[in-house]
Amino acid sequence: MTDATKGVTPVNVVVFGFQYGIPLGATVMRDVRELRNPYTDEPARSSSTAWTPGSQQWVMAQDGAAEILDDLTRIAVHAAHGHWHRRQRTALVAIGCTGGKHLSGTVVELPTHRLRNDYRMAAEVAHLHLNTKAPDTNAHVLHNLTIAVQTLVDRATVRTCAGLRPSPPVIPANQPHTRRTVTTTTPGSARFLFWNLYTSGKERLDGDDRRWRQQMTVLQENPATVIGLTECWRWDADDHQLFREAQDTLDMRGELYLSKTGCHQAILWHPDVEVVDTRAQPHELAEWHGYATALLRLPDWSTAVRVVVTHLFPFGVLKKYTEADLLRPLADPRTGVPTVMMMDGNTVPPGDDEPDWSVLPDHQWANHMLPGEHTADRTPLQTLTTSPTGTVLLVDVGAHQGNRDATAGYYDPDDPERRIDLAYVTPPLADRLHSYTVIRDHRFLPQRNESGTVTRPGASDHAALAFQVRNH
Repeated sequence: MTDATKGVTPVNVVVFGFQYGIPLGATVMRDVRELRNPYTDEPARSSSTAWTPGSQQWVMAQDGAAEILDDLTRIAVHAAHGHWHRRQRTALVAIGCTGGKHLSGTVVELPTHRLRNDYRMAAEVAHLHLNTKAPDTNAHVLHNLTIAVQTLVDRATVRTCAGLRPSPPVIPANQPHTRRTVTTTTPGSARFLFWNLYTSGKERLDGDDRRWRQQMTVLQENPATVIGLTECWRWDADDHQLFREAQDTLDMRGELYLSKTGCHQAILWHPDVEVVDTRAQPHELAEWHGYATALLRLPDWSTAVRVVVTHLFPFGVLKKYTEADLLRPLADPRTGVPTVMMMDGNTVPPGDDEPDWSVLPDHQWANHMLPGEHTADRTPLQTLTTSPTGTVLLVDVGAHQGNRDATAGYYDPDDPERRIDLAYVTPPLADRLHSYTVIRDHRFLPQRNESGTVTRPGASDHAALAFQVRNH
């Protein structure tokens, strides 16, 4: 085994035809239609099997074919490494040509052979459209076919490679797989939870796990379909130890989004949720912590939902203007994508009462107000949620549900109580909201001695919030 393949996830390669539609949920996709198709060459298609030695030689003799082979191998290895760090079970690489029968079927065997023999990686191939006779114009049928193939490949027995950490055991198709059931107030709904974890990650790796254990207990007591987390400090350390531990403790899957500030963000989801796409704001575009998105198909939902987690700039107001501008395209109503946005906004939303700023140290006033002002600047969230024409882009979940309880300011005596942990949904989802809760109990408060010194940390300096959305 080479150093390049230590700690990787098995690779599933799906061969498909663009004329039938692209597979959903692929980690990476490669179009090989720049090569000539062996089906168009009479000698090369003499066999009904696309990937014969003759057709392979014919394809590889073309200019640029060797470079494409190297590229396919490289992206498969890269995808496997990335999924290992994110604790996802398999990496799905999609290779497509026009019909998915001849050219891509020929090309896929070569890099797969290289992965198995040169890199000693577990790699399996599924031909999605090998027996498809005509384009299927029914998108719903195509989606179900794609998911069925992905499920089939995911259940396939993969080769065990020397030095490769085993993936979770594969459950045979004829045996039931028992999973934790998400507890919701109303059947047919999804529960979302958001929480700023404060400094628990730093403390946990420094040997103090008191805050971490409290947080894991709170999250276990409040199961959700999707969880958004900010201030995931040091979750990437030691091969993503804390991220993997959180997933195992909560029996969830997810994605860790690395921030250039080290204040990382995570989105976790129930194992029955299907992942369509995950993205993070490029570091060069992020003003501070940036944002993370995941496009998810929730159980019993007819359309995928985009989940956004972000953490706005804490040390002034002007950067938050830019952050709001960069987030606003995610609320574009023309896309038709239902969106849930959860954030530590570090600012008070429109409509909330003015906090008691008198307890705030003088040097921190400018974190919340424009020069010369003595009230919170609410413009960033105003411009994010409502257009200048008055069109509502995002609906404040807490305000919509009549709950503006403070989520911060209870932990330190010099921090005013206010609502800065916020959840928003696009307007079509607002009518499907049916609960909203600010989660905070005695465990969130620090214990202090008579001199005011903290003797036991509270769970976080931010309350968690949870809300439910019906599937229709």
